Amino acid sequence: MTEDIKNNPEITIAFLNYNTAEDLIRAINSVPEACGNIDYHITVIDNCSTDDSVEQLRKYDDRLDILILEKNFGFAAGFNKIFSHINTPYYFLLNSDIILSPGCVKKILTRVKENSKIGIAGVKLIRENGSPQTSFGKFPSLASELLNRSLWQKIYAKRITDNGQQITGHDTSLTDVSKNPGFYDVDCIIGAAMFLPRSTFEKVGRMDEDFFFFLEETDWCKRIQNAGLIVAHFPDIEITHLQGKSANKVPVKARIEFHRSRLHYFKKHCGTVAAAILWSGCFLRLIINCTAMFLLTIFTLGKSEKFKNKMKLYAGVLIWYLKKCPKSGGLNSSKDARSCVSTIIY
Repeated sequence: MTEDIKNNPEITIAFLNYNTAEDLIRAINSVPEACGNIDYHITVIDNCSTDDSVEQLRKYDDRLDILILEKNFGFAAGFNKIFSHINTPYYFLLNSDIILSPGCVKKILTRVKENSKIGIAGVKLIRENGSPQTSFGKFPSLASELLNRSLWQKIYAKRITDNGQQITGHDTSLTDVSKNPGFYDVDCIIGAAMFLPRSTFEKVGRMDEDFFFFLEETDWCKRIQNAGLIVAHFPDIEITHLQGKSANKVPVKARIEFHRSRLHYFKKHCGTVAAAILWSGCFLRLIINCTAMFLLTIFTLGKSEKFKNKMKLYAGVLIWYLKKCPKSGGLNSSKDARSCVSTIIY
């Protein structure tokens, strides 16, 4: 049964936490100014942190609503808990390393209310130094995954931003988004910040919990589009994402988890034949890359840490493929899933 919250807030600001209390407190501090006069509720979903995160959060504010999970459920299953925990008309699902800009929540809420076809919305993600991050993307295809994913992403992003007709919701004749408070109709948004009405959840359902860390938001956006709803990106609303601050302590597990999620996505949305082609292509490329790094390591007499680390990475994933891609071996079997950074995908 969902929790009764006093004052009937219009929106739940939900943060997913795993051993990141310091970043999270900074994120929570940005909420009031971001929401303005909107009635909001903050919930922290703690994915079974192994440090003193909960104690730090209680010390910060003993009234803070913390949903403490009994194990690390990962990204999708962790966020899914919010929909049964509290019932509000809107949700803003956020990573713990997000800093909201003044007025951004109010702006997003206003625009989503203006268009009932918006099923989920994202914003422009920037680094702390103001440089842009990847904020939206194209659905994976065999061409993108077997050729050059980064290049396909750049081509898609340029086509979206250069094409004025992709800006919808207001005057589509305007291509200057500073004058046109509209949105881009995109394939998918990045999971660090996802704004959605509860009606989307009721129509489409939860995120697929077979995705532990990667591509869960891509799958969700695909299902949202299939339900006839729009995936919107607001290019003129910025929030800061401190992505990449922590080092990637589990690179092999992270890469395995990405490959596992990608194969699951292809089986689900593209069919078993496409998934088999993807498997074969990735397996062949891993053999080539692993062999190349091995030869380069020998050529440099083992003095290049870069070549050695890449060889270990490719070899680790190749071994996972040789084991017939078991569900274990990735981040779902790691105690430090939080240390993985999104640059593995994008």
